[in-house]
Amino acid sequence: VNAGTATVIFSSASKDYYGKKTVKFKIKKRTLKTDDLKTYVDGKPAGYDVAYLKGGAKPEVDLLISTVSTVSGFSSSAYAAGTLAVPVSGNQTDYGYRSTEGYKNLVSGKDYSLKYKVYPRQGYAIVKGKGNYKGKVTIPYSIHVQDINNLHLVIDDVNHSKKAGRYKKVKIEVYDLNGRKLKKNKDFYVPKDGWLPENDTPSENSTVNVEIKGKGMYNGSIDASFRVINRSQRINKAAVSFRKYENGGWISYSAEDFGMSYTGAPVTLTNENVVLVKNEVAIPQAYLKVVSIINNTRSGTATMFVKAIGNEYGGLKKIKFRINKR
Repeated sequence: VNAGTATVIFSSASKDYYGKKTVKFKIKKRTLKTDDLKTYVDGKPAGYDVAYLKGGAKPEVDLLISTVSTVSGFSSSAYAAGTLAVPVSGNQTDYGYRSTEGYKNLVSGKDYSLKYKVYPRQGYAIVKGKGNYKGKVTIPYSIHVQDINNLHLVIDDVNHSKKAGRYKKVKIEVYDLNGRKLKKNKDFYVPKDGWLPENDTPSENSTVNVEIKGKGMYNGSIDASFRVINRSQRINKAAVSFRKYENGGWISYSAEDFGMSYTGAPVTLTNENVVLVKNEVAIPQAYLKVVSIINNTRSGTATMFVKAIGNEYGGLKKIKFRINKR
C-alpha cells in the first residue's frame, strides 16, 4: 500500500442485502519523527561515536520505523495487522494502514534520501523522507580520533647511500580506509628517536626499523621496517600482467584485460595473481608480497602495493586493476 488514493469495496454477506459499495480514501504520507524511529550508525544505536575519516566521516545509517498505528479513530482490536482498517469514528480520510507490530526497515533511496554535514569532531546525517514518507530528521554523531593501526601503511625500501642519514628519505605513505592519502607531518610523523638503523650509513640489504605515529585526528603508532637496497634491485619499473586460477589452471591476462568482479566484499589479490617482469625475466611469486590494497570495496579502479622480499629484488610496485560491476 502506497500513499495516494486507495479503494475499498464492500460486498454484502447477508441474504437480506445485495450489491457492492465502493469507497475511495486517501492514504497520507507518513511524517518521519524521531520518536517513531530506531536509528543505527555503523551498526550501533545512535549516540555512539564513529572514527575520523579523511575527507569526512560519513557512517552507514540504518533506519527502522515503528509499525504501530498512531492514527486517531481506530480501535487496536478492530483490524488485523497488515490489513486495511475501517474507522470506529470519523470520516473516510481517517482510513489507514498498519503493518505488524514492532519496526520495519526503511530503504535508503526509496523511503528516504541521506545527506551529511561533517566537521572534525561532529557530524550530522540528514534524513529526508521520500515515496511514502515526508519530513526531515537530523541524526547527530560524534567523531573520535582514528587509530593509525587500522589504516593502510605502505613503506618503500631506500637506495643505499654513503651519506649519513640518507635512509630517512625513505617513502612512507599512509592511506585511510576510504583510500585517501594522509599528509606526512600533519596526520602522521616519525619521531626523532623513531629511526633504528644499524648505523648512520646502513649497508646494503640491512634493515631499518621505524616508528610511525599518528597526529591530529589520528593517534596510535606503528612499528615497521624497510630495507636498504641497491638501485638495480628495484621492481618499480617492472612490466605488469595478471593471472587467475580458473577451470583447474592459471589463465594469463594483460594489465588492460584483467578485471575482478564486485562481490559486495572487499576484492583481494595475492602475489599468485601478479606477474612482474624485470629485464625480460619474470620475478618469482615467492619474491613478491602484497602489502596493501585500497579502493577495493566498490566497482571502479583499485590500487595494490606489491613489495619485493628477499635479497635479489627490492622496492615497491604500485599496480592498478579494475573491479567490474556485478
